[in-house]
Amino acid sequence: MFGLGRSPRRLTTAVTVFGLLATGAAVQAATVTPAAAATPHRVLFDNAHAETAGNADWIISTSQPDPLGEDSSPSSETDWTGALSSWGVALQQTGDYSLDTLPSGSSLTYGGSSATDLS
Repeated sequence: MFGLGRSPRRLTTAVTVFGLLATGAAVQAATVTPAAAATPHRVLFDNAHAETAGNADWIISTSQPDPLGEDSSPSSETDWTGALSSWGVALQQTGDYSLDTLPSGSSLTYGGSSATDLS
C-alpha cells in the first residue's frame, strides 16, 4: 500500500502538486513563441588568385561565385567539385550559411552591394 488511502491530506497534496505541474506545463507551452528566422552566416571562399594547381585548390565548387549553380541541394561531397567541396557541402546542409566564392581575377571589396562583398 502506498499510504494514499490512509490520509486524505496526502491524496489532496498529491493532486494539488500534479495540478500545479500540469498548469505550469500548459502555461509554458502557451508562452513559447516561434524563433525568428535566423540570418545565415555568410562565408566567402577566395579564388581571386586562381590557386587551384596541385595542392592549392581552395575552392568548394567550380560554379563561381555561387556554388548552388553546380548543384542546388548537395547531399554528398562529390556533388560539388573542388578540394574543399566536403566543407562547403557540410556548411550548406546545415542551412545556417550562405556560401559564395570570389572568382578568379576578382578583388576583395568592402562596402559594396555584390554577393562577394565583405561587408
